[in-house]
Amino acid sequence: MGYVPPVRDEQSFLYANRQLPSTPLIYTVPKTERVDSIRHRNYFERQVTNMERRKQAIACEREITGKGKRFDTSI
Repeated sequence: MGYVPPVRDEQSFLYANRQLPSTPLIYTVPKTERVDSIRHRNYFERQVTNMERRKQAIACEREITGKGKRFDTSI
């Protein structure tokens, strides 16, 4: 052990007399919510029905305009 001089170290004095905050400095982040599976499933079902409707609309449009038949009949 060595000699400890009777001089106060400013840094140790400030550390000894520090005041701890009453609230923590790091806050917890709230957990994320789970995805509602019914809502998620309905989204994909709607996408499938929209694709089916588009296919029906394209088929009707081709039938009305004669697209595809003209090429087949000319050959």
